[in-house]
Amino acid sequence: MKKRLKHLLGIEENEAFTGKVQMTANLFGMFDVKEITVNVIENASVVPLGNIVGVKLYTSGVLVVGMSEISGDKPYEEAGIKEGDRIVKINENAVTCTADLIQNVNESNGEKLQVIYIRDGVKKQTSITPVKVSDNNYKIGLWVRDTAAGVGTVSYYEPSTNSFAALRTWNYGH
Repeated sequence: MKKRLKHLLGIEENEAFTGKVQMTANLFGMFDVKEITVNVIENASVVPLGNIVGVKLYTSGVLVVGMSEISGDKPYEEAGIKEGDRIVKINENAVTCTADLIQNVNESNGEKLQVIYIRDGVKKQTSITPVKVSDNNYKIGLWVRDTAAGVGTVSYYEPSTNSFAALRTWNYGH
């Protein structure tokens, strides 16, 4: 393999080479398919592992992961909030978990809420008016999460850089 790659790149067998090389991927040696950049790195030794690892991530604020209508209304529609945004404050109250969000929405009694959220690292402000769904319960139509968890397999460890790679499967909950 190494000998063939050096031949394809036009490098002598005993010549050391690292860097970027532009190549053309082709089909059957006849049809050019795509221009690619090949990153040639120094020889590295890795330690194969196959160890299982569990991960739990906590967000700063709550992450918007979906939206749904509330009795035919979409209270979030005019607010401009999108999936991937992080809500960090409601009416000057910090939102650190889903319970904080639920409490602030329910305590609003349907009054307009001032919401501060973060999109792509930029803090933004908007307002949302909750919709009443039952006695003293209100909703804003946003599905949010404050954690994510997953299990994966650490495939290898590279000692000289202390780096590793892992295959993962995330559980986004119910």
